[in-house]
Amino acid sequence: ECEGALPFPEKGKKMRCDKRDWFTPSAVCLTMKRSIFVLLSLSQLCTTRGLSALEVPPDVCSVKISSVGETLIGRHFSPRLSDKSSKAPAVLLLHGIPGTEQNFDVAYALRDAGFHCLLFHYRGCWGSEGSYSITGLPEDISNAFRWFTSHPNVDAQRIIVTGHSLGGYHALRLAAESLSGGVHGLSLRGVAALCPLVGTDSVGVPLSDDLASDFAQFLRDVSPEKLQEQWAGLRATKEILGDVPVQYGTSKLPVLVLTGDADPLFSPGYYERHLQGALKGC
Repeated sequence: ECEGALPFPEKGKKMRCDKRDWFTPSAVCLTMKRSIFVLLSLSQLCTTRGLSALEVPPDVCSVKISSVGETLIGRHFSPRLSDKSSKAPAVLLLHGIPGTEQNFDVAYALRDAGFHCLLFHYRGCWGSEGSYSITGLPEDISNAFRWFTSHPNVDAQRIIVTGHSLGGYHALRLAAESLSGGVHGLSLRGVAALCPLVGTDSVGVPLSDDLASDFAQFLRDVSPEKLQEQWAGLRATKEILGDVPVQYGTSKLPVLVLTGDADPLFSPGYYERHLQGALKGC
């Protein structure tokens, strides 16, 4: 349900990378964000439409999505359409924890490239109702995915999921779902993960006391200790991808994983050790 345009950073404005969302220095961050479009271009999702008198201009509006009895706040970035009944490909954009970097520049760029983009906030953060819980994110993402793919102007057969940090973890989780028969019956056309978390304490990246305290101050009804407990309980991505049934092993899903040499937590070597082999089915 659209409630009108909200004030956002000016189109084309570079957003500062924030350590709370585990982005590397701004130059690396910007390069990584631009790299998402490599995947989008290769997927050949966009088509060029001619202008018409009935053309619908690009827009952004606030939306409300129901999840487990609570309301999630989000923003729907809609592209230029040739008419009100036209459909366009779409990108579900998942932010990290706690979400101080919200990737509006990516959302605007996607919209201007011809994609719908949904950027929403999980329960307990940034205006969404309810209490924050790492373990509750899958339900929120599932409900947002259903809402988005049922939109009359979204082409549900051309969906990409993009995530950053903890959002990247769930983007890769949805890649495994897509390879295992579909996400709510739909096959994704691609996945892009920016500096994604792919494991827990077992692969040497526990949530430190400082980060847990920093994150908790932005989230509702969750303590630093609870965040650390739930973080440690996340299943490693390589195990999730390892569950893809053999009969789907020949299915190919474009997956782009991005990081930078200067990232203090998730360097390229981290993914080579803990993720590269698991992506052989993608």
